[in-house]
Amino acid sequence: MAARRFPHLKAVLCGTAAYAGFLLLARLRGWPCVFLWLTGIPCPGCGMTRAWIAGFRGQLTAAFAYHPLFWTAPILYGCLLTDGHLLGRKWADRILLGLLLAAFGVLGAGRILVPAWRLPIV
Repeated sequence: MAARRFPHLKAVLCGTAAYAGFLLLARLRGWPCVFLWLTGIPCPGCGMTRAWIAGFRGQLTAAFAYHPLFWTAPILYGCLLTDGHLLGRKWADRILLGLLLAAFGVLGAGRILVPAWRLPIV
């Protein structure tokens, strides 16, 4: 039933596994974030892993300090898995996705333009 309802689900899950494998390989080899490596500026996603680790430990203050939008990752992934039909209404899904992407854009621009928003690289 899920295969008929979401025909792209297998491709999304395979892509997720491949990306997770790449990240694991990068961590094991000590490679930094590619965006940071190329530009010297933390990307809008920098700190997300540390934020999730702190969140799983119950340290929500630290999680928000590492990345204030860490809680948006499951929502965005849910939109990806359901092909943009997370809330069941096209207009509501588009507004939700637009707001989340705008928040990441503001955070990314802030990290580039405002040095105080940059996270220390650990």
